[in-house]
Amino acid sequence: MFGARGAHAGVQLVVGAEDGVDIRAQSMRRQGGGRLPKGDAYHVRFVPLEENTVIDAGRSSGQFMGMTSTKLTARDRKHVVRAAPCEIAEVLVPANGNMRERHRPIVLYVDYAIPDDARPGVYQSSVELRSGKERASIPIELEVHAATLPPQQRLSITNWFNLQRIADVHGVRMWSEPYWTLLRKYARLMAAHRQTMFWMQPEVYGIRVVNGKVRINFKRLERYIRLFLDEGFTQIEGAHVARRHSLKDRVTFLYWACPISDEDAWRGWKTRKSNENKADVLGPVATTLEGHALLRQWLTPLWEFLGQRGWQENYYQHVFDEPLPQQAEHYRHLCLIVRQLMPGVKIMDAVHIDRINGSNDVVVPSNLGGARRERTLADENRRVGVETWYYTCCGPRGPWLNRFLDYPLIRTRLLHWYNYITRTTGYLHWGLNMYRGSVDPWQQTVPDPEQTPDGMLKLPPGDTHIVWPGKREVYGSLRLAAMRNGIEDYELLAMMADDPRKVRRVDRIVDQVIRNGRSHLQDATVFDGCRRKLLDLASRTSA
Repeated sequence: MFGARGAHAGVQLVVGAEDGVDIRAQSMRRQGGGRLPKGDAYHVRFVPLEENTVIDAGRSSGQFMGMTSTKLTARDRKHVVRAAPCEIAEVLVPANGNMRERHRPIVLYVDYAIPDDARPGVYQSSVELRSGKERASIPIELEVHAATLPPQQRLSITNWFNLQRIADVHGVRMWSEPYWTLLRKYARLMAAHRQTMFWMQPEVYGIRVVNGKVRINFKRLERYIRLFLDEGFTQIEGAHVARRHSLKDRVTFLYWACPISDEDAWRGWKTRKSNENKADVLGPVATTLEGHALLRQWLTPLWEFLGQRGWQENYYQHVFDEPLPQQAEHYRHLCLIVRQLMPGVKIMDAVHIDRINGSNDVVVPSNLGGARRERTLADENRRVGVETWYYTCCGPRGPWLNRFLDYPLIRTRLLHWYNYITRTTGYLHWGLNMYRGSVDPWQQTVPDPEQTPDGMLKLPPGDTHIVWPGKREVYGSLRLAAMRNGIEDYELLAMMADDPRKVRRVDRIVDQVIRNGRSHLQDATVFDGCRRKLLDLASRTSA
């Protein structure tokens, strides 16, 4: 293993044993002096993979029929690690003294956090294994380079999470004290994997509309924000103020102002046909006088609340997600209303269209446009003071970078090398824990087809979540660790790009790893060779 100071390095072990296995990761020592902490040992738990991700989403009668299948084409097979149905190693559960697997080897993972002040050099240790009367000692070596990651992370990261699902899968009442304890564990896990931004759903604000008056639970809101800030987050992401109902709508609705639950409002298509008054199901149109009046009662006191606590500078406001071409005028109008009610606020949204240019402070397109287009967009936006991120979700698939459960882990890591080559400064994903309905994620990783206003949708494995629930714990995954490692790679690349003496050599090495979202390394050994070159280059003036 090898790595920069301030980064992580990890190793996987595969153990064959009939009895339970115990693991002990010893501290590491450097010849001539120096010591590193013990590694964190994990049992890598398997989860089912019922179907594979496929490139082409099948359609029938204009409806989505899914993005998964057990019938793979030759093209599909090139991009998945195993053919479904099968089970796949994924969840990082802290190791205990009696780890077992039925009818297969035990997979272990040891993660080493390299301190910022570690002395450069080669450290040696061992991982001790016990199973019944058997013992084994596996030598471990970690080379610490002189390069040190900067103390302040540049890359902005957000994984959206579902607050109700936390309550559901852990069997606790939302906003009870056990719930707050769990929420802090989720926050701590996210922060440990370099997430910088946390988002707020309408439940956080405790919004209630009674006789046209908006009431906000500021006590809950303040506790929530302080919890995440205490865990090291630096950016606050406000809930979308509106939501579209279907791909055909030209306007959006204040879904949080419905007299029915948010979940039912999102599923408003169920009653829309039998209810002519959309406001009863979807909330009022956001840009009407009624909508403006409700927004004023929410956003104006919210902005004052944030200002009184010094949080306005770190706050980003969503308007609505993925505006469509026919909604461009409506979107611009709604952004003006938000800016009027929250003077100086930064607006960010996932967007696909150019007709809303000038409306956002942070633009978040998908990576389907290609690296060259996104690099050009990022450069143009930067000149006018606009920041550019990017996002992935149920697409792109095939050769593209993404973080599906059945994709090679190197693709998840390279998501943030893509940030570097496109000069985008952030990454958004919709699914930290977006478990679907009452499904147990340990038993089913490919969600059932979902009825939406525009047809059936079946999501790829792992798209909905990258963390896993325990009884009163939340666990990370190999994919989440790979994503963190990619973020650390980005920080090293960005640091070196600041040095005009190094930037050209850095870019030549990067070019061997990734050209664009579809052309990138698949071989982990070759990738490690390129990383070593980067660390050697970064370390020449860092010792």
